[in-house]
Amino acid sequence: MWYHLSMNKTDLPNPVALLRFPSFEYLDTKKDQPLLCVAPTVWQCLLAIRPIRVPLHIFRVDVQNPVPASSDNQNVADDYLTCEHRITTEVFDLNGGSISTEYVGRLELRKDDDLNILVAARHKEIRPYAYQESRVFWQVDDDVWSIRNNGSDFEKDWNKFGST
Repeated sequence: MWYHLSMNKTDLPNPVALLRFPSFEYLDTKKDQPLLCVAPTVWQCLLAIRPIRVPLHIFRVDVQNPVPASSDNQNVADDYLTCEHRITTEVFDLNGGSISTEYVGRLELRKDDDLNILVAARHKEIRPYAYQESRVFWQVDDDVWSIRNNGSDFEKDWNKFGST
């Protein structure tokens, strides 16, 4: 399971039957290739986006074998943190020409939330485990996701639920 963030709630229909060209001018990829960027967790998706624009809507994406972003000779300096992958035309075709998606909710970010996540990730206070993410990292109320504890004590929260 993978995640994708978008500024538009209706951006990803279910199922996705056609890849689009990237809309972000700062995306570090070839502009002539349709693709969809995904990451293993919501916080890793957030780190992969610069600059952060809100609102950001969360989609769960069911796809097999997306391509690591670092494998296409693009300069993805933070892929060791973001684990960003791309659904290319080839991946899309290998998945039968259709990819299931699910709208999960929207992010409610406060000032410096992305910086707090980046610092915690670099200090290994947060870990890329999607199955724990919504319980430990995010406060989820209905469909609104916000960071717990104002970005403090990530490591304590992760350890409370186990480190595996």
